[in-house]
Formats: sequence, structure tokens, C-alpha cells
Amino acid sequence: MGSVLVTKGGSTIFEYSVGYADVEWRVPNSPVTKFRVGSITKQFTAAGILLLEERGALRLDDPVTKYLPEAPKAWDGVTIFHLFLCRNSAYV
Repeated sequence: MGSVLVTKGGSTIFEYSVGYADVEWRVPNSPVTKFRVGSITKQFTAAGILLLEERGALRLDDPVTKYLPEAPKAWDGVTIFHLFLCRNSAYV
């Protein structure tokens, strides 16, 4: 069961859904179905960041504000590495 929606430039180029959003009530999945993904996205985010570092696009010791200049002043000392440390925290 699941749903896929791919967009490019603001236009939908592929859309497909299969199965049920609610099996008991036989409500079909759709591109707007909300899925509870829990914490499974953390591994993909970490792998993506490490690939970017490997390719020289960023460094783990870069400050977060380098990529988010509109971030609050309190974030000035926070690095990408700090975010990695937090990813296993109960607060994330």
C-alpha cells in the first residue's frame, strides 16, 4: 500500500496510489493521503548529508546558518555535526 506523487517545476509528472488509507472503511490511498512515517526518514537524511560531504558540497563542521541565513542568532554556534548528534535524541 502506498502513494507516489512526483512533481517538476510545480507540475505533476507522475501520480499513482495503491491500497487503502483505511482498510476497515475501504478508503483508498490517494496522493493527498497522510502517512505516518515515524523516524524512518532520519537515515535517508543522514545518508544524503554524508553524500554531500563526500562530494564536497558541504562539511559537517559548517555552521547551520551558512545554509539557513535567516535562522535565529541563537543558532550561530550550531553545526551540521551537532544536528547529527541530536538525531538519536528523544527530542528529535
